[in-house]
Amino acid sequence: MFAKFWRGIAGRRGLGAIVLAVLLSPALLPASAYALPITVTGNGFGIVTGASPLLFNGTNYGIVIVGDTAGQFFDITNTGSSDLTINDISISLGNGTNPGEFTVEAFTGPIAQNATRSFRVLFSPQVDGIRTAQVMISASRPGSSTTFILPVMGTGEIAGGPEISVSGNGQHILSAGLSANASDGTFFGTVDVATGQVSRTFTIRNPGTADLVFGPNAVSAVDSNGVSPDFTITTQPAQTVIPGESTSLTVAFDPSNDGLKEAQIRINSNAGSFAFQIAGAGVVSGPVLRLTGSGLVINNNDAVPDTADGTDFGQAIFDDSGNGEQVTRTFTVHNDGTAAFTVLQVRITMIGGVTGEFTVSPATSFTVPANQSRDFDIVFSPQREGFRFAQIFVSSDAAGSVLFDIKGEGIAAPITVTGNGQTISLGDTTPDVNDGTDFGLVNIANGTASRTFTISNPGTGVLNLGPNAASLVGFYAADFRITAQPAETVTPGGSTTVTVEFDPDFPQVPGAVPDRRAQLRIANNVTNFFSFDIEGHAGDLDAPTVAISGIPTIANGPFTAIFTFSEGVLGFDIGDIAVGNGAASNFAAVNAAVYTALITPAAAGVVTIDVAAGVAQDFSNNDNVAAAQASATYDDSAPSVFILGAPASIANLNPFPITIRFSEPVTGFTAGDISVGNGSASGLTGSGDTYQANISPSGRGDLTLDIAAGVVRDADLNGNVAAAQVVVGLDLVGETRARIAEFLLNRGNHILQNQPNLIGFVNGTHGGGGGPWGSLKSSFNEERVSLAFATSLSKLLGGNGGSTSVATGDVGSDKPDARPGSRFDGVSPRKFDVWTELYGSASSSGDADSSFWVGYLGAHYFLSPDLLIGGLVQADWAEEDNDTAGSDASGFGWLAGPYVAGRVPGENLYYEARAAWGRSYNDIDPFGAYSDDFQTSRWLVRAKVAGVFEVERWSIIPEASFAWFQETQEAYTDSLGNRIEDQTVSLGEVKFGPKVGYDFALDNGGTVSPTAGLSGVWNFGIRENAASSGFPLSDHDLRARLDAGLDVRLPNGWMLASEGYIDGLGANDYEAYGGKVRMTIPIQ
Repeated sequence: MFAKFWRGIAGRRGLGAIVLAVLLSPALLPASAYALPITVTGNGFGIVTGASPLLFNGTNYGIVIVGDTAGQFFDITNTGSSDLTINDISISLGNGTNPGEFTVEAFTGPIAQNATRSFRVLFSPQVDGIRTAQVMISASRPGSSTTFILPVMGTGEIAGGPEISVSGNGQHILSAGLSANASDGTFFGTVDVATGQVSRTFTIRNPGTADLVFGPNAVSAVDSNGVSPDFTITTQPAQTVIPGESTSLTVAFDPSNDGLKEAQIRINSNAGSFAFQIAGAGVVSGPVLRLTGSGLVINNNDAVPDTADGTDFGQAIFDDSGNGEQVTRTFTVHNDGTAAFTVLQVRITMIGGVTGEFTVSPATSFTVPANQSRDFDIVFSPQREGFRFAQIFVSSDAAGSVLFDIKGEGIAAPITVTGNGQTISLGDTTPDVNDGTDFGLVNIANGTASRTFTISNPGTGVLNLGPNAASLVGFYAADFRITAQPAETVTPGGSTTVTVEFDPDFPQVPGAVPDRRAQLRIANNVTNFFSFDIEGHAGDLDAPTVAISGIPTIANGPFTAIFTFSEGVLGFDIGDIAVGNGAASNFAAVNAAVYTALITPAAAGVVTIDVAAGVAQDFSNNDNVAAAQASATYDDSAPSVFILGAPASIANLNPFPITIRFSEPVTGFTAGDISVGNGSASGLTGSGDTYQANISPSGRGDLTLDIAAGVVRDADLNGNVAAAQVVVGLDLVGETRARIAEFLLNRGNHILQNQPNLIGFVNGTHGGGGGPWGSLKSSFNEERVSLAFATSLSKLLGGNGGSTSVATGDVGSDKPDARPGSRFDGVSPRKFDVWTELYGSASSSGDADSSFWVGYLGAHYFLSPDLLIGGLVQADWAEEDNDTAGSDASGFGWLAGPYVAGRVPGENLYYEARAAWGRSYNDIDPFGAYSDDFQTSRWLVRAKVAGVFEVERWSIIPEASFAWFQETQEAYTDSLGNRIEDQTVSLGEVKFGPKVGYDFALDNGGTVSPTAGLSGVWNFGIRENAASSGFPLSDHDLRARLDAGLDVRLPNGWMLASEGYIDGLGANDYEAYGGKVRMTIPIQ
């Protein structure tokens, strides 16, 4: 074959070996490479999907310096019968070892029939060594799609000094490349010998690490004879190229005569030599006819038919009826000239045989433009056994003619195939239901169709089929499968069978091809393959079903129903949804098979949803079957809720419990669902319809308790209605004022009960006990403990031997009836005196426990022995705790004012009076939660008269006293921001009655004095204000008090006094009793 090819080149003008090599390359590919009508080429050579990279087709980039980039163009040709769409061209990240070192300059979109589009792949090695990747070409045409896998590789090499890289048209050129090609500019094309000249510029780049140096005329073009008259270097590269930079080289092609011209470009540099092939074709003006078969030139007067160029048709099974096997050969008429010519005829002259066994198409004349080609076919269909010969004469109007011989051989059929008893011709392309090659209509969902074909051996030798002889090819071959292979051998006169099943493998959708065709091939030792077409028809024969979902068992409002068909349908709309006790709305299509609608119940009860049969059709026009009815129970009764057990009002911050009761069991209730104004909820317990929680007031005002609508759900998912608001009054202000009032009243009572005895400064009984430093007194009963200390300047001076007289004389010396050793025999006062007293007491009144200390500092002046005037300052400290109310209070206060004391001249009648005004500074914690401070102003008036009558050892002491105390709390704002308004409390008391005593003298100089007294007590001006529990006594109450006691005075000044009383005689609902013991010890 190749000898004939080179012989044709030697005797022809035109493109020569380059063009022929490109035409030959597809013949190197297996038939499976062209199962899908898409062709990918590189450098003009066909590429098989998934094949290993090769240098000659550009998929192997050879050696590329690390850091440099080499580009290679690839062509995609649409060889199919419909438009081809390129969806994507990209590097597969999951395949190849180094996908990141290859990039694609891609395109997407359609490629028309017989059209070609190009893309480029760039290789940029990052490290040395072999680098690989895969380019994935995703393509599709109506009804089918495919992915073409284009493996690429290159070898990265680290620069070791100067390096040289050459490219043309942006495409990498290999050193010592195999052949010239148009994509990188190394093939210069066809150039007219007389007038044409073509130049190509190539880029030389230095990807190395040192300067690339060229000598003068470093580039030359040489052919096999060492010279190249047809190629000239018109521009030499720069003599020095620094790393990373480039220069250019220009080569001109001017053919001296017609024919293929080849040369080699040699580049000499300090990086070594670099060479690559270039070529071009010279033509003479005018038409030039060249004939090829299978890519090989057929010369004029070629009398030797050859299978290589197609002039030997080989064997074909004859059939005398004209239905024998047909063998077709395609021949190409090329015009290598510059002007068109017309092929006048392609004439067949039989040499023996039967006319018509060789036929030509087209049978009419045709024109071949310059630099183009046209095909014609010759078909061999023998009607007799034996060799057949003919001569083909191709004549033209201006380019001469070609005469050549052809031959073929008719043979008897050594293999026959039948289906349903009908003979199936070799190469049959018209499937028929009669012979079983048409499988008929098959359900796309689950249908199959099986056909059995009989293979017979009518010959005289053994028919060898081999293992797995039957195979399927074609675009829809996947829809068929061989279920039973024929026997490997068939003896003469014997037969075997092959069974094929049709099972379409994808759903019927609009635009899908229902007719699926493939070719059944039966391998044998006679015809190589006995092949014929088979066909099946995919159809949807199943009625679509529909399911209704998303329906709640119990609904409390509108809900969404989902209608899911088993396949896509047409014609389904809202009118096809039948709703009992409700209505459908908001109809929407999710896709062709899924639809939704909002179902709104009309009244309480069962809501039904139906879809009748035949309301929608699938894409094969099959009516749907009716849906199973769906239903839901509609319940729209919302549970009610009540807040129970809350007090109408509270007066403290203590938590209180409440009960929450729903009209039916609910779920989802939490403490957070209880909205508490001025407070918080915690400790939620319970379930179903009853819950309990604790409410803690914040103290900032009335509490409000609310439960909003919709916070819980009943069993039917109905949300609750809102609860009626509950308001709990909070009287913190009133309670705080009550605690303050009680504290002020108790403190005021302590103050009244711990007053100094001013008359004693006149009658000498003040500080009785005879100690030089004063006296210490203590008393107690079941409700009160008191402690008193008293002294004075006169007492101190008297105790230190000072004078007890004044300039005016012996003050007090005229006290009537004062006998030595009597209780009135005190220290004579001075003209001027300064004194102090300290009292302490504690009491329990109701729920309150209080303690009290008061100190007095006074000074007075005797205007006469029977009259003194003075002033005093009082400082007091009080504390009170109320465990029941959880409160406590404390305060410091003072009072200051004048006093007067004296005796009616010449009478045993004494009197005293005082008035004082002051303030106090207090702290109150009314609930055990916070503390506030407040201030008060206060004042006091007190007066007392007493008589002293002694008859021998009897003493009669009539007394009457008046006391009034008032204290006003000033307004303030508490820690919670509440305004505590001012208030005033007061106490008034009038006490009168005699006390009788008798002094028994003891041998040691001491005395024992029993006493008894009866006094009346009248209360007035009691003002409790906000106190929650006032005094048990009221204004204008008159009661009697009976006192009894015993005093013991020892010579050393010690005194023991005991006393008891019953109070409340004659008063309703009041009774008090008690006693006290007092010991006075002189302080020496």
